[in-house]
Amino acid sequence: MVNRWKFRAAKTSRGNVIADWLEKNTRLKARTSSFLRRLRELPLPWPPTYYGSLGDGIGEIRIDMGNVEHRLYGFFGYLADEFTVLAASSDKDNQQATVQSVKKRFKQVQKNPVATEEYVV
Repeated sequence: MVNRWKFRAAKTSRGNVIADWLEKNTRLKARTSSFLRRLRELPLPWPPTYYGSLGDGIGEIRIDMGNVEHRLYGFFGYLADEFTVLAASSDKDNQQATVQSVKKRFKQVQKNPVATEEYVV
């Protein structure tokens, strides 16, 4: 039996990074929920079209919708069978800056864990 993955999101002043990102886009919210429900059932390694390692302990979940590849950036942990999201983006133009920012944040998180909450799909 495959354990179900849980998705956690870093808390923000308004909620969490996933909910904040999806707040005004109901189509993307539905697509993301559907995608994560499918992904939570899969064992590692996740297919490369769904997930890619970015090095330094972080990776990106890729959600295709239309002509845009939306991304959830995070890491495996804190607990087993969890993927913790530190950032979300649909912006291809600033992708490298976002990746560098997430890598820097992950280094901070390793020293001082960030508050998270489960993102229920």
